[in-house]
Amino acid sequence: MITGNARLQSMVDQHGGAILDVQCGTISTLNLTGARVWQALELGRDPDVIAAEIACETGQLVEEVVEDIRKFIEALRSNNLYPGQ
Repeated sequence: MITGNARLQSMVDQHGGAILDVQCGTISTLNLTGARVWQALELGRDPDVIAAEIACETGQLVEEVVEDIRKFIEALRSNNLYPGQ
């Protein structure tokens, strides 16, 4: 599936994903979990809800998943790749 806005285009499949920054001409790759979180953020889903779902499915502690997603979001923002940014 390919989605995006005027500046960021993304492609996600069963193996992960990629984000193309059209302005900069850069491509960032995502593992499967990163691609899942990216898609959920693109749809405007709350990061805490995303974390709770992943924790439930994987058996991880919610707090650990919340922290991982927080770091992922920080990395997206610092690279100007956060959806809707």
